Amino acid sequence: GGSLLDQAGGSAHGSMEVFYRLHATRLKCLIFAASQREELVDMFEAEALRLVEKHWYKGPKPEAEVDCTPLTSERSWAALSDIAAALAKCRTEQQFFHRSVYRHAQALMWAPVFHNRSSGWVSGSLGVIPAARCETIDGLEPLDPAAKSATRVISSLFDKKRSQLCAVWVTTASKSSPFQVVNDVIRKYDSLRGKYISAYLECLCLCRQRSEIETFLKWTYGSKSDLPTQFQAKANGDDRTSGSVVSRSLLETNDPLQSLTFLQSVKRASNRSFAEVLEHEIVNGNHQSLQSTFKHAYACFLRLNCTIGDLEKSRAWKFKSHAIKEVEALVAAFRALGGTVASEAGTVNLNDWSGGGHKLALLKASIAKAKSMFPNLSASFFSKKASSSTSNKRKVDGENKKVSCNVAVPPNLSEGDTFLTTVKVGSITKRVKLTVPPGNPSTLRFAIQVASNENEAPPQSPGVKRSKSSN
Repeated sequence: GGSLLDQAGGSAHGSMEVFYRLHATRLKCLIFAASQREELVDMFEAEALRLVEKHWYKGPKPEAEVDCTPLTSERSWAALSDIAAALAKCRTEQQFFHRSVYRHAQALMWAPVFHNRSSGWVSGSLGVIPAARCETIDGLEPLDPAAKSATRVISSLFDKKRSQLCAVWVTTASKSSPFQVVNDVIRKYDSLRGKYISAYLECLCLCRQRSEIETFLKWTYGSKSDLPTQFQAKANGDDRTSGSVVSRSLLETNDPLQSLTFLQSVKRASNRSFAEVLEHEIVNGNHQSLQSTFKHAYACFLRLNCTIGDLEKSRAWKFKSHAIKEVEALVAAFRALGGTVASEAGTVNLNDWSGGGHKLALLKASIAKAKSMFPNLSASFFSKKASSSTSNKRKVDGENKKVSCNVAVPPNLSEGDTFLTTVKVGSITKRVKLTVPPGNPSTLRFAIQVASNENEAPPQSPGVKRSKSSN
C-alpha cells in the first residue's frame, strides 16, 4: 500500500481519491437509474442497487441486509444517505478536496426524487424533505428546499474572492513535461472550474439568491485571464483574451469548457443567471423597487456589449427555449413600468410570425426608455456595497449627536506637541488626544459624539495631561 500517496486536492490519485471515486460512482449509478423512463426505471433501479449495495461506507441498516425485503425506494434512500456521508467525509478529512463537494451538492439536489418518485419530479430540487428523513443525510436541512441545502454545500468553494473564482488550484507532478501541463492539466483545471461554477450558479438561480449572484458577477469582472490562456491565444494569433473584458461581446461563446474563452463564458453565465433572477422578480412582483430593477436589467443588457443586429443573428433570438435572458429581463421591466410599443409600431415586421418582430420593437423601446432614464449608466454598474457593521450600528442606534467642545492649550507647548484632555458631557466622560496646530492658539475647538439622551449641560474639561512630541 506504499505506492499510493494520500494527497489533498482533486485528481491526486491518492487513497482519498480512490475512496471518493468509489462513492461518486455509486451516486452516478443511482442517478442514472432514476433518470430512466417510467416503464424502465424499476428494472434499472434494481440493477443499480445490486451494484451500489455491494460497497457501503457505514453499512446498511439491519432491515436492508435481507435482499428485496424493504421497498426499493427505502433501499435507494438508504444508499443515498450512505453516499452523502462518504462524500462529506472526504471534505472533512481533506479540507482542500473539492471534487466531493460538487457530488455532495448533486446528491442533495436529487434528494426529492429519491424521497418520492411520483411527486419528486414535479417539485424538483425545490422540493422539501420531511425533517425525520433530513436527519439521515449529511447537509440536508429540514423545512428548506433541497436546492438551498445544496447551495450551502457548494458555496464552500466560493467562500471568498479568488483570482481563479473558485477554490480549485493547479497541481502538477514533478516529472510532467510542458506539453502535458498545457494540454492536460490546464484543460482539466478549466473543466473542473466550469463544472463547479455552472453548478453554483444553477443553485443560486434556483434559490433566487440575487445578491450572491451579483457578488460572484463582480468577482468575474475583477478577474483576469490565466497566463496559459493568454499564451495559447497569442500562439494562435487570437487576441480575444487581450484588452479590456468589457470591450468584447459576450455572445461569442457559450462553452464553459473552452480554455481560450473560459473567463468570457463565465461572465456570460453569471450575467444570464442574474438577468434570470431579475426577470423572475419582475414577473412575480417580488422586487423592492421597479425602477432599480429596470436599471439592473439595463446594465445586464449593456454587459452583453452587442448590437441589435448581433442579437438578430443569434438563433436564440426567435426561440423561447433558448431565450436571451438579458433581453427578456429588460423587456419585462419595461412592460412592468407601463411601457408600450405604440411609437415603434412602424418598425414591426408584419411578415415575421415567430414573434421576433414584436420583440424587436419592444427591445428598441426598452433601450430608448433606459437611455432616457439612465443616460450615464455603464456595463460596470452594480449595487453598492453593504455598509459596515459599525456604520449599521450607528444607523440603528441613530440617536447620536455631536457636541462641540473648547479646551485651553496648556502653556509651554509648541506646534506639533500633543496633549490629553478629559471631556465630560452629562454622564459620559471621554479622553481625547489633541495636537497643537500651527499658530500656537490658546484654545482648541473639536466635536465628539454622544448619545442624544445625555443632558444638555455644557461640556467640562476636568483635567489636562501634557506630552511633548517625539521629534
